[in-house]
Amino acid sequence: MVGVSTGLVVLVLEHLVEDVLHEIFEAPVWVPAVAVVAGALATAILVQFLAGGTSSSTEVYVEEFHEDDSALDPTHAPGRLAAAFTTLGSGAPLGLEGPAVYTGSAVATLLRRRVPALAAEAHTVLLVAAAAAGIAAVFKAPAAGAIFAP
Repeated sequence: MVGVSTGLVVLVLEHLVEDVLHEIFEAPVWVPAVAVVAGALATAILVQFLAGGTSSSTEVYVEEFHEDDSALDPTHAPGRLAAAFTTLGSGAPLGLEGPAVYTGSAVATLLRRRVPALAAEAHTVLLVAAAAAGIAAVFKAPAAGAIFAP
């Protein structure tokens, strides 16, 4: 369930980015330059007001994995995913790997908060499985997730 929901979010984000990039690169030559600047500005605003003031993604996963206290706030996930969309959709040379790992981490943490009986060990397993599902979704290769997980 955690892997499927993570994969679906990553899939939707990927298709949205591809659709926007297709439109930008089919437009007149000045549009990509404007899109990069507009994307950077939109990302800065989203990060400041909706993403908790930081754009970190995989760092949050690593902290969540190693710390006993939950450092990840799932309420920032929509803002961070929107910032990832504006960054990638404007043509910035980044990938979906960070947002995919963050999405998995947010889904696992949200599940832990909704089900308090979930033991710390189970949360770690869900965290790794969900992050691996995000990687598998980005590369469209379940083996990539399996390699990422250990």
